Amino acid sequence: MKRIGCIIFVPKNSNPFLKLKKKEIILWVFETISKFFKRIVLVCDESKKEKLEKIFDKKIKIISLKRFSFKKALSEGEKFLKKKYYFLISSNMPFILEKTIRELLVRFEKNVSCICYFWSLKKFEPYCAIYKKNFLKEGRVENLIKSSRRKILVPISKETYEFFKVNSEKDLKDARKILRSKWGKKFSELKF
Repeated sequence: MKRIGCIIFVPKNSNPFLKLKKKEIILWVFETISKFFKRIVLVCDESKKEKLEKIFDKKIKIISLKRFSFKKALSEGEKFLKKKYYFLISSNMPFILEKTIRELLVRFEKNVSCICYFWSLKKFEPYCAIYKKNFLKEGRVENLIKSSRRKILVPISKETYEFFKVNSEKDLKDARKILRSKWGKKFSELKF
């Protein structure tokens, strides 16, 4: 979608270099979103930049921040994209599916502040969502979504593994257990 750019946010506490089926988890995220977005920027703290540059080999713009924070990362990503709207995805969500992104994109409307998934009216999935530029500038993400009058909420209707966040080896091990229990022998056939 031409009107929407994409920011891949690399949380400071996550390890985007963990491997799943011999490929870094951040590459799983990138390969899924690159099917939808032409203009993609990755924002990380300074300590991860060099390794990320080797992985991506100039495929996308990488912005590193010395004083890293979620708000600062979004601000820098927005400046680079020069788009009124952007899709935000966290780098630690390697199980995100194309249909999940497509579901948000088909709901896109001008003048909406955000389009995101929700588990309940108090619990949102803010790291896989579409936002209007500057929407997340002031305040906590969940509070901004909750108080916005110009939002589209997409219900998460069933238990799903795709929003599972992998920050450590333990998370990766837990994710494999979840996927094996859900998919059984078919697990090895999954893209993961």
